[in-house]
Amino acid sequence: MKLLLATNNPHKAEEVRSIIGSEDIEIVCGSDLGIHVDPEENGTTFRENALAKAKAFALATGLPTIADDSGLLIDALDGNPGIHTARYAEEHGGFPAVFDYLRAVLNGKNKTARFHCCICYLKTPDAEPRFFEADCPGYLLDQPVGNGGFGYDPIFHASEPNVDFGIADPEIKNRYSHRGKAVAKLISFLKNA
Repeated sequence: MKLLLATNNPHKAEEVRSIIGSEDIEIVCGSDLGIHVDPEENGTTFRENALAKAKAFALATGLPTIADDSGLLIDALDGNPGIHTARYAEEHGGFPAVFDYLRAVLNGKNKTARFHCCICYLKTPDAEPRFFEADCPGYLLDQPVGNGGFGYDPIFHASEPNVDFGIADPEIKNRYSHRGKAVAKLISFLKNA
């Protein structure tokens, strides 16, 4: 089975391919097909943004499409940055500058947080969307650890399996991450569909 991953982010494509591993699923993205799609993510929920991306890429290619919208929800910031996670980093100097900003903002506050992932699957551009969601609970570290993963991974400690994502073995991270759990739900659905 060939699935189009609705992303222009090479790190996300690499991670999803790694999570899927040897399943009978080939993941391609827009750059593999020589297309560039840049849908507007103006939804108010992870589901709305995932659906917007899936729809735009499915319309451009006609392929069965999966789209992921993920974010970091910090308890002390009332669940922010949430759906604006990437923008939040950009607004505060990108990586790793946003780590310093968060350390200052959260000084003395609860640092519990979770990553959330919502995957939208569209068999065809007009198909009923299917959603697969998962969380990875943990807390934010005071200092970045390691240089593994991408985005906020260097400052995130995952409660299960009790590891810092910046130094986590990729296989462990893929099994317990929000994206890994959501992709596992998607694979289970596809195998039984």
